[in-house]
Amino acid sequence: MKLMKGCAVIAAALALGSVAPAEAASRTPFAVSIPGGTVAGSIVWNPRTATVDAVLTGHRQDRWTTAFILAYSGDVQVGAWTQGVLDRPERFSAELGDPDLVDRVTAQVCVPVGKTRERCSAVKELHRR
Repeated sequence: MKLMKGCAVIAAALALGSVAPAEAASRTPFAVSIPGGTVAGSIVWNPRTATVDAVLTGHRQDRWTTAFILAYSGDVQVGAWTQGVLDRPERFSAELGDPDLVDRVTAQVCVPVGKTRERCSAVKELHRR
């Protein structure tokens, strides 16, 4: 009898909205590409952080292709991840921003040009929904 009464109380609370279901994390896909390199994946917006899951691909064996992932809370940078690869794809995952609220992540990929220079993609901004 007590179990049934407890279930009825929980059901009534859910129906009235006084008990909120757990907030599901949203996912934002992204891709940043420039001739010679690509970083593509998704950002999972956790309650206060952001997790980046991506693959970085480079096309040179002698110099690194580099991805720059930055996390922001407002205008303040609260996290950063840099990943480099040579002539192969490489998967990476990084959680950024703990314990600050991450509301924006930027992604950029840079590739080598010649022996000493590099060229970078435009910065792609991704916002928490």
